[in-house]
Amino acid sequence: FFKSGYWELIWQRRAPMALAALALVLPALFGALWALGDDTLVEQLPPEFLWVTQAQSTDQGMNTVELVGFSAFVLNNNIRVTLLAFVLGVTWGLGTGYVVANNGLILGALAGLAVANDNWEVFLAAVMAHGVLELSCIVVGGGAGLSLGRAILRPGPLTRRESMAREARSSVQIALGTSAWLVLAGFIEGFGSRTGIGWVPTTIFGLVVGAVFWGLVIVRGRSAQDELASPGDRAVVP
Repeated sequence: FFKSGYWELIWQRRAPMALAALALVLPALFGALWALGDDTLVEQLPPEFLWVTQAQSTDQGMNTVELVGFSAFVLNNNIRVTLLAFVLGVTWGLGTGYVVANNGLILGALAGLAVANDNWEVFLAAVMAHGVLELSCIVVGGGAGLSLGRAILRPGPLTRRESMAREARSSVQIALGTSAWLVLAGFIEGFGSRTGIGWVPTTIFGLVVGAVFWGLVIVRGRSAQDELASPGDRAVVP
């Protein structure tokens, strides 16, 4: 499954995945521009997010046990968000779009506040190592939810119940497979992003991990699909 099946399921749903990516990126851009133009936005932040406006290190002085606890907390939250984005596909995809867009809006606003307060280096150091993979997982979970919503809205020759049941089986596999990658993202955040490593190595590492993930989607997913379509199965057009 992790060699080819998981990647093939994502590749087959690349259109909903792309739509989920837009639902994340566009609100993020809006949130960033909003934060850059509105200094009072910082007053609405919960206390745990105020670090984006204060120049400080990402090293929070945690010992190993505390880092394990923080990593577990992050892991639980990320899996919850991803699974929620998938499950809300039953709302014809509307709930999925809201969850993904809301996460993008918050991330963009935090990035804008960090830039406005000249704290962008700390922001990158805190989010890039795990953030690219984490956001990729949210996009995949959102894409699975939108694909489920599409199956309900456009069941084709099947009944809506049959179409939803068939798509739900594949979407559950995607959600469970993505949870494994969220484990890795939570581990990276707990033991890498919060230990005072600079923004340059964390950014490079995050981009490499993200490139590996989507590279596997393209290479493994497309090749597995091509193997199913053998030459004998293809129509010959005179």
